[in-house]
Amino acid sequence: MRGSIVRGEGEESKTRSPPPVRVGETTERTTDARMSSRSYTEGGVDGEGCGVDAIVQQVTLVVKDQTAALDFYVQKVSFEKKTDFTPPGGRRWVTVGPRGQNPEFALFPLGSPVNPEQKMWAQQWVPGKAPPTVLRVKDCKAIYEELRARGVEFLQPPVEYAWGTSATFVDPDGNLFSLNQPPSQQSWP
Repeated sequence: MRGSIVRGEGEESKTRSPPPVRVGETTERTTDARMSSRSYTEGGVDGEGCGVDAIVQQVTLVVKDQTAALDFYVQKVSFEKKTDFTPPGGRRWVTVGPRGQNPEFALFPLGSPVNPEQKMWAQQWVPGKAPPTVLRVKDCKAIYEELRARGVEFLQPPVEYAWGTSATFVDPDGNLFSLNQPPSQQSWP
């Protein structure tokens, strides 16, 4: 729990945040993405031993036309352009993402040159061949209606499940995105 009160013997109350999420760490809450790092490291958790202390910064989307993809995400999905840079003699680097949030989605043109050590596995990078990227939203149905009105193609309209409401759209290159709305607290037993 962020900002929880911790009292030790003979100590005054103080506020402490939890340790960063580490690969493998678990908690009692099923909505927390932590799993026990003790199964992956000898040292365990709380700074002992190894552990991946990381934040997802970027997800790469392979696209056929970088400019068309940029227009789609900015004009239809209402993402903001985060980066648009072309170094001298280099290729254009463009990222988009939800306004004021991370991570960023890098719009990587199909067939772009890569570093020699990436060449072998980069041949498998093609648009639309990954499972959906999930975007957590407050009102799935309202966002579905808004994006549909802008011409975004949905493969699945909002469907209610026990775990929440979900709708899935596709970008012009076949990359999938699911809009997931958690259920209200009242809907859980």
